[in-house]
Amino acid sequence: DLTVKGDFTTVNSSTIQVDDKNIEIGVGATTDASADGGGITLHGATEKTINWANSTDAWTSSEHFNVADGKRVGTDEVRALDGAGLKLSDDAGNGIFVEDGGQVGIGSAAPTASLDVVGGGKFSTTIEATTSVTSASVSGTTSVNTPLIKASSSAGLSLQDDGGNGIFIEDGGQVGIGSTAPTVALDVVGAAKISTDLTVEGGLTVNGVTTTINSTTLAVDDK
Repeated sequence: DLTVKGDFTTVNSSTIQVDDKNIEIGVGATTDASADGGGITLHGATEKTINWANSTDAWTSSEHFNVADGKRVGTDEVRALDGAGLKLSDDAGNGIFVEDGGQVGIGSAAPTASLDVVGGGKFSTTIEATTSVTSASVSGTTSVNTPLIKASSSAGLSLQDDGGNGIFIEDGGQVGIGSTAPTVALDVVGAAKISTDLTVEGGLTVNGVTTTINSTTLAVDDK
């Protein structure tokens, strides 16, 4: 056995080999507070350190860590060190930014909403809002391609222009154009124009002061 007592022990060697697979440091420390600052220092142009910080209950490194291709880092949680936020990026610096407060930016380092995406997005399944949504906006010359738009509740579904005018589908299927309270299957408040044939397989009632029929031929099946 070799026991060395003193403030400094210097070993001048290019390589130190230790057969033991476990290295213990700070053996005399009996509390985390007394172990504070303990670690490893590599000298160079600057000191590269890995130290234990009792205030954060964590190991702190002064330098980056690189993990080889095909390897991974396993953890239950990744947390930012300070209020500057957290970034997960590719080798070009593009990726996901979590701002202090929880707002997430994809392609944006300054998200202005809970999820702020700069660029396109693709969802292979349903997007569902589990709480009340006041509105959803699609800006620019953007199209929404979907085989189905469904109301989230029995309050009906409204498709409107920027002035609040449009089509309202009442719970049960009655449709109002210019009306949010349709009383029949299709309730139009205002004029209507049909450029091709109109077939009515039932009675036709016209209420108004004047009814004008502009046609070269008027055929009536009733004798």
